[in-house]
Amino acid sequence: MKPLEFTHPGILLKEVIDDMGLTAYRVCKETGISNANLGKILKGMRSITPDTALRLAKFFDVSENYFINLQRHYDVEKAKKLNTREYQKIRKYAA
Repeated sequence: MKPLEFTHPGILLKEVIDDMGLTAYRVCKETGISNANLGKILKGMRSITPDTALRLAKFFDVSENYFINLQRHYDVEKAKKLNTREYQKIRKYAA
């Protein structure tokens, strides 16, 4: 399978955390996100849920939709990449 050409939002979040000199532990303590969940998110193994997105948005002082939009964009691009042939078979509805 060819690697995906877009980045999981957790990988982007890890870069932000590192660039700010923070630790995952600190983010967990300040937000109430479990260490296990954040660890999986940062490795690109788990999606950012709406609850997690709201906690991260509050901590990083960004829009409530910021992290959920990153996840949604990733999910849409992943679906398009993985299911292109199936989507091409679908014909538009004509009344």
